[in-house]
Amino acid sequence: EDGQTSVENLFACGEVCGGVHGANRLGGNALADTQVFGRRAGFAAALACDLSEMQYNFTSVEAEKDRIESLMKEGSINPIEMKKEIQQLMWEKVSIVRNEQNLKAALERLIEMKEELNDLNVDNRTQFNESLLTALEVINMVEICILIVKSAILRRESRGAHFREDFPQTNDELWKKSIVMGPNKIRFAKR
Repeated sequence: EDGQTSVENLFACGEVCGGVHGANRLGGNALADTQVFGRRAGFAAALACDLSEMQYNFTSVEAEKDRIESLMKEGSINPIEMKKEIQQLMWEKVSIVRNEQNLKAALERLIEMKEELNDLNVDNRTQFNESLLTALEVINMVEICILIVKSAILRRESRGAHFREDFPQTNDELWKKSIVMGPNKIRFAKR
């Protein structure tokens, strides 16, 4: 309601929140979401800043610094090319019309790509490092795309913009719920 995420003092608004309009959001509705929930999240974030002293976990900061530095190495895979491949794969296999065969093929390739992330070629520059930014984006894209495909495989029905040609009907009895995925866990949330 106020944009608070599961991470303390991290607020979100707009399309990153999801779920306000269900599976069948009309184009342009997200603009209203950003206005309403942006205001709510902004006020809640300001209040959180006033009420709490910011705590920094220096161990986490150092771990993230080490993670980013570990990416800056010569590898055989261009992150820009991998990004293009992810976009093409998702368009061809996970786009408007879905089926189990294409979804499983996409998942198989995405899992392979996750293994290939260790071989990204990232410039060791500190300023204007587009290859680092793209590498970070690709790492996140692979992870998110895997979750999208896994949830699309699980949802054995069609609902809103999720159309499965192998399961063309909507099934409220079994599927009127959200699939919530996280690291090594899946849960279902009733609407």
